[in-house]
Amino acid sequence: MATTQTRRGDLGMVLGADGMVTLMGNLVRIPDVSFTNWDRVPDRRAPDEPVPELAPDLAVEILSEGNTREEMDRKLKEYFLSEVALVWFIDPRKRTARVFTSPDDVTELNETDTLDG
Repeated sequence: MATTQTRRGDLGMVLGADGMVTLMGNLVRIPDVSFTNWDRVPDRRAPDEPVPELAPDLAVEILSEGNTREEMDRKLKEYFLSEVALVWFIDPRKRTARVFTSPDDVTELNETDTLDG
């Protein structure tokens, strides 16, 4: 588990592709990358549990050929029902990013745009 450091200090924790989180009670998700602000984390300390019950602030999904539209729509709804604030779907083949601030509010960016979260 890594922490995110900027000029403003230690902002939170970043989990990679092995970083499982439990959403809505017993729903386990494994975003490709996630960020959780320390304000969401009890005692502002990385959880000891291997699969913490903790909705990240940002969930990033890297799309692959095996992902179906139905699967990604379901994940998107689950993230926002669990109070994830921001979801990115990165499509490496198309070189685009879809930035969601809700299941219905999306901005599509291409490789010349700036991805900001």
